[in-house]
Amino acid sequence: ISIVDGLSKVKIGDLGLAGPEGGNPRWVQAEAFRAPEVWTGVSCFHKADVWSIAAMILQRFDPNILGNADNIDKTLIPPMAWCLAKIILLFDPSCSSIPPPSDVDTTLQAYFKLAQNLTTTQAEEDSDELLLQIPSFEVWADLAMDAGIPKVVLDVIRLLAVPNPTNRPSALQALQSPEYKALQKAAAA
Repeated sequence: ISIVDGLSKVKIGDLGLAGPEGGNPRWVQAEAFRAPEVWTGVSCFHKADVWSIAAMILQRFDPNILGNADNIDKTLIPPMAWCLAKIILLFDPSCSSIPPPSDVDTTLQAYFKLAQNLTTTQAEEDSDELLLQIPSFEVWADLAMDAGIPKVVLDVIRLLAVPNPTNRPSALQALQSPEYKALQKAAAA
């Protein structure tokens, strides 16, 4: 993001992961930035990129909040299920807004079900500790504000990181939003 001659300019690079919109049903986005609908088999459309921007901002503040970079045993828990479970815990604990996989793709259905199970599985039978320790976004945002992350940044993440793509803003809507305008104003101050 830059300002040249009083005009704001945003440049986004694809780092070699670009493909035609809707052309590849999966795996166009890097795992940590992959939108929930892409994890469940929906083709990668422009709103998935909006999600990715929110994910990149989140990853900057908390490298293990999304993706599978943390130390999981990838032979026991498939990375797809682990990544989706993190999204569910962070943004959609009821798992009501993430589109489920198609009935045709049994592999994705299995990963989706495993992700749902990971959000409730205890570390040990006698323990109250969950296997996957990811707070809701609201809890994370409160901790982030206490750590000095500006509210305007968190508001932009909230705007962009909507699990259901039909409710997520387009890039144009996001750039015209009050949240983004407040972020620009704060950045200029």
